Amino acid sequence: MTWLGLMPQLFMIKHFIKLFWFLQ
Repeated sequence: MTWLGLMPQLFMIKHFIKLFWFLQ
């Protein structure tokens, strides 16, 4: 995998972690 392909996934994971944090 290339960096360009990995970056969006990391961004989405960070967003999901934030959402879970806010829910709790």
